[in-house]
Amino acid sequence: MRSEQSNTVIELETKIAYLEDTVDSLNDVICEHETRISDLERICKHLYEKLETINDSTQQGKNSPESNQQIDHEIPPHY
Repeated sequence: MRSEQSNTVIELETKIAYLEDTVDSLNDVICEHETRISDLERICKHLYEKLETINDSTQQGKNSPESNQQIDHEIPPHY
């Protein structure tokens, strides 16, 4: 009887050790993903701001009379 209980305890300790290892591995992956997500959010914000700047400068350029004359004289890209 003692041997059976001892074997059961050993099996449970082994399973707990594997579960702890799995939890640690998953925690490492989650931390890595959080870092990558933060980096991607920072990059997206930078690109969005850059796009807004380009869009604003394009809109201002379209409103000037000189840009309208340039557009009239440009050769279409398919030529």
